[in-house]
Amino acid sequence: GNTEMHFRKGMESGFNAFKADMRLSKDGEVILCHDEGFTYSPRGRITRFNKNKYETIHDMPLEKILKLRYGGTFMKKPLQTCTFDTMLSLCEKYGKVAYLTFRPDPWREGVAKRMTELIVKHNMQNRTIINLFWSSAKRPKDMISKYLPGLVYCHTLRGNVPLTKKLIDQSA
Repeated sequence: GNTEMHFRKGMESGFNAFKADMRLSKDGEVILCHDEGFTYSPRGRITRFNKNKYETIHDMPLEKILKLRYGGTFMKKPLQTCTFDTMLSLCEKYGKVAYLTFRPDPWREGVAKRMTELIVKHNMQNRTIINLFWSSAKRPKDMISKYLPGLVYCHTLRGNVPLTKKLIDQSA
């Protein structure tokens, strides 16, 4: 996932909520990627993440990231990285819920500020759920709330509040 093609196909298939993992590029744009960076195949395509050999997203400008392609395809079409702006645009267009994993990166203040700007830009304040799943979640929650109070939070991997249909419906 975390590609525009996957989000489009899921929305067209009728799914109600879409999960994305957020990272901040060197020039301050929110990129959707589970891992800290990209690992490349010998042909220069994004491949399975390798903890010992990768280029970090926060060291790459948006222009470079958007030129990258994944090694695999989806429905015979090449996959590329997706911005948070694009994902929210699709959620807004199709009336879907954004379920966002806020990664514990050292630049999370920048992610919090930029992501809340984009949530407001796409009028997604009432259709966004933030997943905070590490033990010190108070600080990032406070950062996000500083920019955009009133968002819905859950802690899926800690077991406190699982992502349920009820939580999605409340957000929707």
